[in-house]
Amino acid sequence: MVLATLLELCSAELFLGVVPRHADKEADALADGRFDGFDPALRVPVVRIRTSWLVLDRLLPAGAAFQRET
Repeated sequence: MVLATLLELCSAELFLGVVPRHADKEADALADGRFDGFDPALRVPVVRIRTSWLVLDRLLPAGAAFQRET
């Protein structure tokens, strides 16, 4: 969503395609929290308190409110 928002701010378009799960082993590893196949030198540290997000900053309070309701 953040990428789409950034592209929209630049008047750019984004076209996405679907990759079958069995064909995207790297995404599965990341989703499962397995980072051992990735170079640690390429990681970008993110400090949530100091990072300004275009979309996430609005989604987090909405998610917290939803959890309180359920």
